[in-house]
Amino acid sequence: MSPRLLVALALLLGACGAEPSGPPTLLSGAESEALVDAHLGARGDAPAPTAEPAPAVERLTLGARILDERYQPLAGARLAWLERAADGSELERAFALAERNGTVWLALERAQLPAEGGLQLALSAPGRATQRLELARARWGESVCLLGEFTLAPASTK
Repeated sequence: MSPRLLVALALLLGACGAEPSGPPTLLSGAESEALVDAHLGARGDAPAPTAEPAPAVERLTLGARILDERYQPLAGARLAWLERAADGSELERAFALAERNGTVWLALERAQLPAEGGLQLALSAPGRATQRLELARARWGESVCLLGEFTLAPASTK
């Protein structure tokens, strides 16, 4: 074993709080396999799948970037899919929160999307005005639809 590798291993063990008791033991391939099998289970022991795997779910993923009026990212801002209920009220069907850089990704199952019309979406953040938009059905063709960047103004205090 090379001195460089021994030093690296000694440093690693020291960083973990263990004191090396001597040079590390070099394992044979069979010994190494036996240790891995004891920890993870033998490679041949995995049961064969008994059923067909579930079909992949088709999704439409919407992406956007949400900024404040100074074009700074709004972490925690929401992108929501809204549906109008029979009584006229709006129901939030799904939502996602923006990351620290203001990007948000909302994955929707295509089977749950409305059969007609566009998608009603809302962008919002605490203390900010909500922005609504409709995503036309013609833009649903790809698996990912980039909506663009949106600036949310401060909410009016009137």
